[in-house]
Amino acid sequence: MRPIKLSMTAFGPFIATETVDFEVFGERPLFLINGATGAGKTTILDAICFALYGQTTGKEREAVQMRCDYADDNTTTTVEFIFELAGQQYRIVRIPEQTRAKKSGEGTTTQKARAELWQVNGESETVLVPEKVTEATQKIEELTGLQVDQFRQVMVLPQGQFRRLLMADSKDREQIFSQLFETGIYKKIEDKLKQLASQVESKVRVLKNEQQGVLQTVGFDDVEALLNSITEIGPPCEAAKKLKKEKESDYLTAVKTVDAAKVLSQNFVQLQRLSIELKELEQHTSTIDIKEKRLKWVELAQKIKPVFTEKTRIQAELEIVSQQRDVAAKVLQQADETLKQATLNIAQVKTFEQEKDQLKQQGELLKSYRQRAARLQQTRAESIAAESTHTKSTAKLDTETMQLERLKQQLQQRESERKLLEQSLTKEAEVSGLVQRLEQMVSLRQRLDALLLKKASSETSFATITQSGKTAANHKEQKDKALKQQDLAWHSGQAAILARQLQQDHPCLVCGSLDHPMPAQATIDLPTDIQREAAHQELELAQVNLLKAREEYSKIKSDLEGLTPQISALHEQLGAFSEQSISQLKQLYDEQADELNKLQKSRQQLTIINQQMDESKRSLEIAEQYIKQSQAQCNESVMQLQTCKVQLESALKELPEQYRESGKLEVEIATIEASLTKLSQQIETAQQAHIEAGKHYSSTEANLETLKSRHDALASSAETAMQRWLQALEHSVFSTKDDFQQADLLVEEQERLSAEVTDFKKKLQTLQGAIQEREKILAGEKQPDLEVLQTALAVALDQKNQAEYAWQILDKKLNQLQAAKKSFDTLAVKQSAYEQEYKTIGTLSNVANGNTGNKISLQRFVLGVLLDDVLLAASSRLTLMSKGRYNLLRKEDRAKGNKASGLEMEVEDTYTGKLRAVSTLSGGESFLASLSLALGLSDVVQAYAGGIRLETLFIDEGFGSLDSDTLDLAIKTLIDLRNTGRMVGIISHVSELKEQITMRLDVISGRQGSKIQLVY
Repeated sequence: MRPIKLSMTAFGPFIATETVDFEVFGERPLFLINGATGAGKTTILDAICFALYGQTTGKEREAVQMRCDYADDNTTTTVEFIFELAGQQYRIVRIPEQTRAKKSGEGTTTQKARAELWQVNGESETVLVPEKVTEATQKIEELTGLQVDQFRQVMVLPQGQFRRLLMADSKDREQIFSQLFETGIYKKIEDKLKQLASQVESKVRVLKNEQQGVLQTVGFDDVEALLNSITEIGPPCEAAKKLKKEKESDYLTAVKTVDAAKVLSQNFVQLQRLSIELKELEQHTSTIDIKEKRLKWVELAQKIKPVFTEKTRIQAELEIVSQQRDVAAKVLQQADETLKQATLNIAQVKTFEQEKDQLKQQGELLKSYRQRAARLQQTRAESIAAESTHTKSTAKLDTETMQLERLKQQLQQRESERKLLEQSLTKEAEVSGLVQRLEQMVSLRQRLDALLLKKASSETSFATITQSGKTAANHKEQKDKALKQQDLAWHSGQAAILARQLQQDHPCLVCGSLDHPMPAQATIDLPTDIQREAAHQELELAQVNLLKAREEYSKIKSDLEGLTPQISALHEQLGAFSEQSISQLKQLYDEQADELNKLQKSRQQLTIINQQMDESKRSLEIAEQYIKQSQAQCNESVMQLQTCKVQLESALKELPEQYRESGKLEVEIATIEASLTKLSQQIETAQQAHIEAGKHYSSTEANLETLKSRHDALASSAETAMQRWLQALEHSVFSTKDDFQQADLLVEEQERLSAEVTDFKKKLQTLQGAIQEREKILAGEKQPDLEVLQTALAVALDQKNQAEYAWQILDKKLNQLQAAKKSFDTLAVKQSAYEQEYKTIGTLSNVANGNTGNKISLQRFVLGVLLDDVLLAASSRLTLMSKGRYNLLRKEDRAKGNKASGLEMEVEDTYTGKLRAVSTLSGGESFLASLSLALGLSDVVQAYAGGIRLETLFIDEGFGSLDSDTLDLAIKTLIDLRNTGRMVGIISHVSELKEQITMRLDVISGRQGSKIQLVY
């Protein structure tokens, strides 16, 4: 990171806006920040650190405390810092939280902290952070790769913290170096291995806890007790199981005995029940006997019933035939009348025959016209179709002709448009070239205007700096004279100064005498150290101002000399356009660009029109082919129409006029055929009616004779049947007809009575058989005592349950113990696998995280190698500045206790040949060692690819502790560092530095705040 410009407003002791332009010192400056104590030298470093990180270089000063006490309430405390990083410029503006006057009204308000960050690209800027303080700080850390503490320790070494980098322990130095060398990947490896080891260790611990939990669930503290318990409980469990099986067998035997007794007892019960049922059934025997007698009366009635039924049937049939005879006589009378009427109707049939013959002749004539009428209808239809085809063909021809004309007109129109577009596009190349030329001219004009503006500014600055240089030279000459006069007076009065320190009985610093008879007296007022320091600072400031004026004079003069040929070259490139302004060139460019855009659109339109013309030509060819086909179809339809008209005239002549209308002939034929059908039906009906009437009369007459004969026969049979019935009744057990009919009524109950008698006898036989069967089964058996047997069964069941319960308790306990052992063994296998894995992962983690040996982690090991390189580079400078006495080495011995090791440093004293701690160095020696370490660190960081480029180093105090020779060596080292491309700024009031470093930032304090003056 290289500072370019710093502006501070109402910040620290600076009441107004103070600007430090670091570029005036050149590319690789070594400059001094000089000023009285409290003037604000360190504030410059505070402002840089605050602009970047929102904090000062010292933790004892907060950012909100940096507002100038002399500043007006309307002035906002602001720090603006422009810097370069990796070839890219950035600008940051940061405002701390502060109290300011309200913009409207009276009183004050609290201004919140803000920060804005831009990326500078020439004259333009890109906003990276709009206003958020935290985001700006995070972005700066991302760009620089440093946090504020690392920035303080490797780039800005502030007052009071100069030795922190040198004195930091391994842990702090590890954090600093890991940022600088980007060794975070090794830390990630450490953390990942630690995480994996922790995970495996956690799994082992969980498995151990689970194993202990398994043991605790079964009431044991260790697995040996579990195994012993399994061994002890096995035999009792097996014996209980054997007893359980025996009791189960006894119980099953008892169950079988009870079941057999139940079956036997049930047979005794069934025998008793069957005997009771038999007695009850035998009590109904008398009732069944009565029912059997009634069945015999029914059977006797059935024997004479056929005679009675025959007599009844003949009498009923005789009555029916008598009725039929009377009805047939009436029907015969009606048939005679019908026959007479049919005979009268048959006489009209001859008239119907004559009318039918006439209609047949007329129908034959009309049927002969059918073919003519059909031909006429066909000819008419063909004629109409030919007329329609001709009309459609003509219309189609007309439509296609119009379409053809429209296509021709469209093609002509597009041809005209194409010619116009081609004509307009002839100047496309010319316009395109002019646009490119104007675009180049606008760019050249912008560059020319920028150079002219820069030249005018440089000429103004050149005149101003020329005058400022003369003033600075005179001022420096005056201050030089004043300082020489003070130095002369001071040297002249050294004896008087020594005399003031003489004391009685104390040796003189010059001669060693204890007596001081005539001490020297000062003849003039001697300058004090403060006066001499002020004179030195004034001279140094005058030198810085003069140097700055000279450098700026040379720079501006060089810039002016370089601008003239550039401007001339641009004038030549612009040529005829050199007299036109940028706005005129842009307007002309815009006009030509619009014209080119229109021409490009015309080019696109021309392509579209060419495509449309090709399509129109193809459509025109197709339309012409269609017209030819339509013309042929139209001619063919004319010929067909003429043929149809001739055929129609011929067909009209062949058919009488009244039948030319479609359907008229068929209607007339249908009417005649209907009349013929009606006459035929009337003749057939009359003839059929006469025949039917004759048949009906004959059949009716024959039927009447038959019925009369049937009646006489049935009367004789009825008399005979009556005699037979009377004889049968006389020889039966029945006295009268009523007795017979009363017995006959029982026929309906015969089946029921028979079923009841049969069912009774069947049940009686079944019960008797069942009793005999049970008696055979129970022969020699006694009634069992179920109560005793069931009591024995209950005892067997209780013994079985007790044996089973005792076995279940032991078996459940054994299963629990075996399941616990199985779970324990499974967890033990897993634990063993994880323990094997931990041997690898855990060992790697312990080694990588520095938990073994010398307590050096992987990252600290890598950083230790890098620190060796840093110390090698630092020792080369420290050896020079310490006149070959000191070297910095990395301490390889392990730290005491659990303290991290690997990055401690110690000093090799070549005078004594011993190694000692860096804390034993004196103030001046510590300063030299810290400076060497910072410079060595800068060299190594930049040497490693991907490292952070440390192009700037600010040193606050420390040089006052050096003697003149050591100071010369330190300055020589810093000069060498500047020659390698670094900017080095030193904050000090040591007078020797002012003599050797001509470029200075003098901070001048006053009653109304401090100001900054550049001396170069």
